[in-house]
Amino acid sequence: VTLPSGYGYVRYPKVFGHLHMAKTAGTEIDGELAAHFERVCGNKGYSYDAYQFNQRRADANGAMAMKSSKEESFNRGSLSLSAMTEIGFEDCDFISLESRWTNWPEIAKDVWPIELHVPCREPINHLMSMCNHQNRQFDCNGIVENEVNKCTFLGQRFDMQLARTKKNLTMKCFDPIPIDNYLDYMGNFLQRKRIEAS
Repeated sequence: VTLPSGYGYVRYPKVFGHLHMAKTAGTEIDGELAAHFERVCGNKGYSYDAYQFNQRRADANGAMAMKSSKEESFNRGSLSLSAMTEIGFEDCDFISLESRWTNWPEIAKDVWPIELHVPCREPINHLMSMCNHQNRQFDCNGIVENEVNKCTFLGQRFDMQLARTKKNLTMKCFDPIPIDNYLDYMGNFLQRKRIEAS
């Protein structure tokens, strides 16, 4: 929570979690928050490196910078869960994960209470976005269940068991599109960076 000038920054009593579902603007949300706020820890952006990563990326004309020598498909702008776990979550005010839902209860028991934000995108738009991402055509005259199944790829990122996880974890739903409302909302709780990345 940001107080009037001269009072400094007061930390929110919970850590914010962002359940990064496919095709819900999660990469953009994580990257924007990491670029503008402190202690954002996400697999698609970390505050501690956001300025330098964006600068390296600009210098490389948009190419991904700093590939990992251990994990070829990851880099400093796209971290694996194992790399994030190695860095640790102890100093995070906002954690964004693009991984299995079972990781959230594990992280919550090691940190302090987590307020998990679950993106709740309009279902038809979400489905069509997943179809488009995979270059698949949705046949409105086909068998609906088959058409839906060929487009969805949720990767076990959410399960209703999360709602029953009472220890250190609460959930809130938010509309991720457009992202500006969510970024403005989080700006009420996170500390702005001294030098923000572009």
